[in-house]
Amino acid sequence: MSNKKRQEEIKTVHEAVHKRTKLPGIDRELDFNDIAVMTRAGSAKVLGILDNKGHLGVGADADIAIYDLKPDQIDPSAEHAKVKSAFQSTAYTIKGGEVVVKDGQITATPMGKTYWVDASVPQEHTDVMMKDIRNKFKNYYSIGLANYMVQDAYLTHPKVIKPELYLWR
Repeated sequence: MSNKKRQEEIKTVHEAVHKRTKLPGIDRELDFNDIAVMTRAGSAKVLGILDNKGHLGVGADADIAIYDLKPDQIDPSAEHAKVKSAFQSTAYTIKGGEVVVKDGQITATPMGKTYWVDASVPQEHTDVMMKDIRNKFKNYYSIGLANYMVQDAYLTHPKVIKPELYLWR
C-alpha cells in the first residue's frame, strides 16, 4: 500500500529485479479498497466464482475477514507497520456466516467446500501431459498414479470450476 515501504523493500532484492521488471517504477499508493479487490474480488473473478465469492452481495458465502484496523484513522503510506501487523491476524474470521476465529483464537471448524477445476483441453495435449505425468510417477513417486487419484466420495461439498479456455479455440 505504501510506496515508501515498497521502495525500501525493492532496495533489498537482487539488482536484476530493477532491470527486468517495472516494480521500481511503480509509485501508486494503494488504498484499502484496492487491497480488497486485489485479494478477494480479483481472485474470485480469475477463478470464475463471482457468483458466491469475492463480494458481500446477495448469494455470497459470507466469508469475511475483519481486521483490528480503522481505515479512516490510519495512513497506510506512513503507518505500514500497523497495517502489516493488523493483516497478519484477523480479529474475526467468518466462514459461511459462522464465526470461526475470534481474537486470533479458533472457535469453530466447519466443513468447507472443495473447489476443483474441470479443465477441458484437446485430447492430444492431454495425451502428452499424461505421458509426462506417468513418467514422473514411475521415476520419482513412491506410490502409483492409480493410487493418487481422489475419489469423489472424499470431496466434501464439491464445487466445480469450468474455465473457458480461449487458448484452444
